[in-house]
Formats: sequence, C-alpha cells, structure tokens
Amino acid sequence: MVIVAGGGMLAAIFAIIVGFYPPSQLTVGSNAFYIIFLLIGSLVFVLAPLLIHRFRKKSWMPQNSDR
Repeated sequence: MVIVAGGGMLAAIFAIIVGFYPPSQLTVGSNAFYIIFLLIGSLVFVLAPLLIHRFRKKSWMPQNSDR
C-alpha cells in the first residue's frame, strides 16, 4: 500500500510541476502571467473549502450527529 500511495503522490507532484510549464501550442503571451494565473487559481481552489469549513453554520450539522 505504501508503494502504491507513494507512486501516486510522486505522480501527482510531477503533474503539478509539469503543469507550470506552458505548452508550446498555447500562446500565453508571458510566462510570468501563465504561472501567476495558475498560482492564483490553485489558491482559490485550495482556500475555498477551508473558508467554507471555517465559516460553517451550526444549522448545517445533522441533528443526530455525535460531534
């Protein structure tokens, strides 16, 4: 299980790193704009669930929960 999980983690990290190199078929104008656009998009998708969790309401919890 550790080998499979480690391989998946390495593949995901590799995909993230490769994603920051713009493809030659895409005219992005500036490499800096492309990288900043990806970083901002990544931050939005990482921070959105954290903010929702942080500001959740008690009424969203199920009534019969043990939490």
